[in-house]
Amino acid sequence: MMVHGMSNVINIGFKVLQPLTMFVGLLEVDADPLAERIVVLDRLSLTSLVNSKLDGGIFKVILPFEYTTKNNLLVGILDSDMEFNATFLDGVRLQVIDSIEVDIKA
Repeated sequence: MMVHGMSNVINIGFKVLQPLTMFVGLLEVDADPLAERIVVLDRLSLTSLVNSKLDGGIFKVILPFEYTTKNNLLVGILDSDMEFNATFLDGVRLQVIDSIEVDIKA
């Protein structure tokens, strides 16, 4: 694009930007309808990554990419009134997704 000013000519170039790619991990859990909470822990440090209420159906959450390369997650479902035993799955590895491209609410 050329912009003409009094006696100066300015050349302004445009650069087409490529969309960003941001790889992260996706945890997708089809939980028991009676489960009321989900917890996700880093199994090495026992750091809590998720502690959330469940509304039934499929639960999805994005977590750091590092959990896509190692089986270092402990995922559990439980009910709030302790009527049922908690259920945990050890050694979970996340699915790799591009967070720019994927809508986890779908």
